[in-house]
Amino acid sequence: MNPTIMALAGSASLLPAAIGVFRFAKLSSAMKAYALLCVLSSLEIAAEFTFAFYHHNGIIVSNIALGVETIFITAVYAIAFNIKIVRGTMLALGATFALIWVPGSIVIQDPGQFNQAMAIASRIFILVTSVIALYTVATRTAASLTDESLFWITTGNILYASGLIFLLAVSNDLLALSPPYYTAAWDLNWSLIILADVLFAKGLMCRSTSQT
Repeated sequence: MNPTIMALAGSASLLPAAIGVFRFAKLSSAMKAYALLCVLSSLEIAAEFTFAFYHHNGIIVSNIALGVETIFITAVYAIAFNIKIVRGTMLALGATFALIWVPGSIVIQDPGQFNQAMAIASRIFILVTSVIALYTVATRTAASLTDESLFWITTGNILYASGLIFLLAVSNDLLALSPPYYTAAWDLNWSLIILADVLFAKGLMCRSTSQT
């Protein structure tokens, strides 16, 4: 894996976190929650790099972050929408994932090993909830979509989640085919993280505070 791209991806996480902190008072309730998630995500990445620097296994941080991020995102979407059925769907999906994640990641899974199955499951939940959120914004918002924070947030989540699902699903096949293909795929993943963080930052810069 290209260490430069990995470093850029780690640094990119600071962008939405910084913008979220700077604009926190002006953000809607949902975006304040998302800004908090961005700060937590940047701290998680910093922790992983610190573990790696000191040659310690920091996989447990990644495994915990998978669940926290997924539940947090569904909560953000639930806060963002006033439509009862949409909010209820988000809360139900978040609760369902929590019921899967807690026993699957904390009780059953070896904390020293990356939980690939749970990683795929978390991205599927994020992808589904983000598609629902984007569809709701697109069909219910009278203003321009590009003025809506949720448009950029959901687009970033859809882009990154779908890319990571594909990568995790075929990673073993790519490794068996050729290590360079495997490395290139992960470099693409880091690139998607950078792009997603730029979209998150754009979302947190939007002035729209409307709830749908």
